[in-house]
Amino acid sequence: MEFTDEFLVGYDREFKGGIVASVRYIDRRLKRVIEDQGGISVEQFNALAFNGGGLNYSIGNPNAKQDIFVNPNEIVFGQGINLTAAQESEVSPGGPGLIPAACYDSRGNLTPFIAFNQFTGFAAVTGGAPAGSACFPAVNTNTWTDASGNLLPNAVNDPSKCVPLGAKGFQAGCAYFGGEFIPDGKPDTYKDPKREYEAVEFEVRKAFTHNWALSINYRVAQLRGNYEGAFRNDNGQADPGISSLFDFTEGALGLLANQQSIGFLSTDRKHTFNAHSTYVIPSGRLKGFVIGAGASVLSGNPLTALYAQQAYQNPGEVPLFGRGNLGRSPVNGSVDAHLEYPFKLTERMQLKVAFDLFNIVDSTRQTTFNQFGDNGFGIPNTDFQHPVTGATFQNQGFVDPFSSRLSVLLTF
Repeated sequence: MEFTDEFLVGYDREFKGGIVASVRYIDRRLKRVIEDQGGISVEQFNALAFNGGGLNYSIGNPNAKQDIFVNPNEIVFGQGINLTAAQESEVSPGGPGLIPAACYDSRGNLTPFIAFNQFTGFAAVTGGAPAGSACFPAVNTNTWTDASGNLLPNAVNDPSKCVPLGAKGFQAGCAYFGGEFIPDGKPDTYKDPKREYEAVEFEVRKAFTHNWALSINYRVAQLRGNYEGAFRNDNGQADPGISSLFDFTEGALGLLANQQSIGFLSTDRKHTFNAHSTYVIPSGRLKGFVIGAGASVLSGNPLTALYAQQAYQNPGEVPLFGRGNLGRSPVNGSVDAHLEYPFKLTERMQLKVAFDLFNIVDSTRQTTFNQFGDNGFGIPNTDFQHPVTGATFQNQGFVDPFSSRLSVLLTF
């Protein structure tokens, strides 16, 4: 199961008048996750799909040392070249940008698992050159066809024979092209999932005595990693344990770019400040009148350009240029107030009338913008970096405007 290690050390000091000052350090690290994995790259997925195959998922604990899949033998060619239909149909190896000899077996037959013109999301949107093409020859034999040129049994056409779950080796007479559920003695090329939070917090507080209370806290923190957790805050994917983050390996063409690289996660905030105080008038005509005020200031979150990848083609998948490449959202905050007066009706009954004011200064600062570089693979998003207008994120992209609330409470 998943687990997190947390280390906390702090110091509290109480002063005269019931005022307590605190300082503490927090270190919280996600040590193991549960996720589904496919053991193949985006380009191999596309090569398999072309021949009627698909992605076989295994739910487990992805990490850099894991070995539960057969690693593919990926041969890259045509990098930066948009191959023509004639080049794609080339039946003999050789020539610039054409299919290399390593893609053919000893009988001269081309591997059926080949993916042409593979793009990163950004290149697909801008019409740039593809990352390249790739073929996947068998990893256990240089002859994956029989004397008649027919393909040997393999994971696509005969999985029950050639891919026994948990097998410890290759079966004779079968060809293995990568992604099968068999340990091959090599790591599966995933990186360790990381979600590491560090913070230093300072706090001054006073419990309600002598008609007033106070709470002030300031936190400086950082949240780094490559894994958001059970919920993907960057694109709103709510698939605990089966997110798309570890479905694919990076592959030789690097179509996932920085998906597994370490960076500041989308909920990282460097600075957070809060101050709240309450005072109750102790005597006179306004005895019992409550005056409360609060203020909060938050530094911005990282903003990241997210693009689809060529396998799933869903928007918001891959941070191609690294997390936080678009900078941070503006500093924002709010000033609020609370007023309350109790009307005594009888010895045991009171009517409390309260009035709350939120965002008194009516700040309209933007908190985020649309971070999807496309609306699907190769489909430009005209709202990219514009204010959020839908339910893509938890809020609508701006600080909530001024609002107020009147409440009446009868106590007896």
